[in-house]
Amino acid sequence: MSKYRSILIQFFIWSIYLSLPVFILPEPAKFLQSNDIQMVIYFVIGILSVGFFYFNYFFAIPKFFFNRQYWRYAIYVVAFVALSLLLTRLIVELGFSTTNITDPSKPELYINYSTRFFLIFIISIGIRLNLRLKQVESDKVKA
Repeated sequence: MSKYRSILIQFFIWSIYLSLPVFILPEPAKFLQSNDIQMVIYFVIGILSVGFFYFNYFFAIPKFFFNRQYWRYAIYVVAFVALSLLLTRLIVELGFSTTNITDPSKPELYINYSTRFFLIFIISIGIRLNLRLKQVESDKVKA
């Protein structure tokens, strides 16, 4: 697969991922017209989870997971998610007055975070392990 085709496919997949509420919510217009903070939180979490995918796929899995440094791997993953959560809270607190936002400490924010990051974690590790297995099989055939 060419490099440009791969980038185009990834862009298409992430665009779908970020626009899921428009497709799956019973009343997407309400979501799109909801208060600004809901949209900001949704897209900040979305962009951070895309960053988490690439961090996990290109850095953490090859460097720590494949080298059997599972504790270091877990620490990096947890640290990335925790820093993402802190960054989201900082953006929310700096960008919006407390009079027009929902409370960012509500459990929905954390449930959304945990669900999205867990999904991205499973997808990234699954794709990377599949690629690794194909590479090992290819090396065995060559040997």
